[in-house]
Order: sequence, then structure tokens, then C-alpha cells
Amino acid sequence: MFEAVVDPLPGTPGECVAMLEELEALKSHLAARQARLTAHLDDLQPDASDRSVGAQVALARHESPHRGGRLLAMACTLADDLPHVLAALDDGLINEHRAEILTS
Repeated sequence: MFEAVVDPLPGTPGECVAMLEELEALKSHLAARQARLTAHLDDLQPDASDRSVGAQVALARHESPHRGGRLLAMACTLADDLPHVLAALDDGLINEHRAEILTS
């Protein structure tokens, strides 16, 4: 399903910091994608309870059911009410933790 890529580590401290920043932006972009997918999953199941959808999210993300519910709530808030925050997450300007704080 996922094959790890083993790249050589950077040779200088500056390159390490740059790579960390690049990876953090990628993580944020992927978190935005997960949020969009989560909100879409919720939209596809209008008769399902938030608890049920949250449990599906938790299972897919290897999180607890409680955390799945929180991720669902965050995703729906981002998609429905805070598109600029979702865009900032997608652009790597904020991380998932900061997006969660802004939606709670």
C-alpha cells in the first residue's frame, strides 16, 4: 500500500531545517486533504450519526473513536464555515493542530 522511500539525509544543518519545513508543509497539505475527505464522507452518509461517521474516521486514521469524532467535527467546520483556514492548512501555512484549535 505504501512503500517507504529512503532518501539520503541532508548534509548541512540548513538543509535539514529546509527539509523539515518542506515535510511539515506536506503534512499540512495531506491533513487538509484528509479534512476534505472526512467532510465528504459525512456528506455521503446523511442518515448516519456523527458517532458512526466519527468511528469510521477513527478506524481509517488509526485513532480512538473520541479522536475520530473530534477530527470529524474539525473537518466539517473547516469545510462548511472556515474555508480560509482550510486553505491555509492546504498551503502549509498552519498545521493540523492549529486548525483544530481554530475550529474548537
